[in-house]
Amino acid sequence: MSHEGTGGIQVSEVITNRAAIGFFGKQPAHGDFLNRRLPNAFTSVWDHWLELAINESRQQLDEAWLNAYLTSPLWRFALSSGLCGEACWTGVLMPSVDNVGRYFPLTLAAALPERTDLADLMFNNEAWFNQCEEMALSALQNNFSLDAFDKELRNASTPHVKLSSQTTMQSTPLQVHVELPSLDPFNSGIQSLKDYLSSQLPEQCCLWWTHGSESIAPSLLITEGLPVKERYASLLDGDWEGRSWQQYDLTEHKESNHNTRHQAQ
Repeated sequence: MSHEGTGGIQVSEVITNRAAIGFFGKQPAHGDFLNRRLPNAFTSVWDHWLELAINESRQQLDEAWLNAYLTSPLWRFALSSGLCGEACWTGVLMPSVDNVGRYFPLTLAAALPERTDLADLMFNNEAWFNQCEEMALSALQNNFSLDAFDKELRNASTPHVKLSSQTTMQSTPLQVHVELPSLDPFNSGIQSLKDYLSSQLPEQCCLWWTHGSESIAPSLLITEGLPVKERYASLLDGDWEGRSWQQYDLTEHKESNHNTRHQAQ
């Protein structure tokens, strides 16, 4: 267990998470929704949010929707407790379709303890998220086997989890986009971002991040609650300013942090 500060600002401990990965959504070889190991507390909220968000994005993008959806990147996510039940959740969201052409994403998700440190989860589990993305992409292969896929997820490794209790929370509603140069923890801009996340996350928040696609640069999204339906289309086409996402300039904050440290010396 580790303790930071003297005023009770943050208490953290590292634990071993043993939750198996579940899945929910559409897959090209099947007509019905697939759902294994994910409780109704998660899927009911997740399904309702995605249905509203996808319908809104269809209206916004019109004829451009299908191409934007099919070419959108895989998004990794981390959800705080209280959004989809009492557990925190993490996993990946991938565009998919069923065997009769109904478009709906496939989600891989794992439950985490209620006090999971989401920023630490994001920055210290690159191998685990890569593994999840590879397993999700395997569901699009022509030789897909549901039983083999399910077994692979059940036997997959689990993420490193650190528990945290923070007393400082952001009270202003957040829908923030950050363009990422990399997720290298030794990058000074990333360090400033980690510091920002440690102090600015609202009590109920989501982190979404991606290595990007041809139309979307590597990005991080910070939202209070699940992303509002009117801005979901940005996850498909990368238009952040057009849908009024707040912009966090990593370069600007890196310079600000550098100047602060220099003045303190």
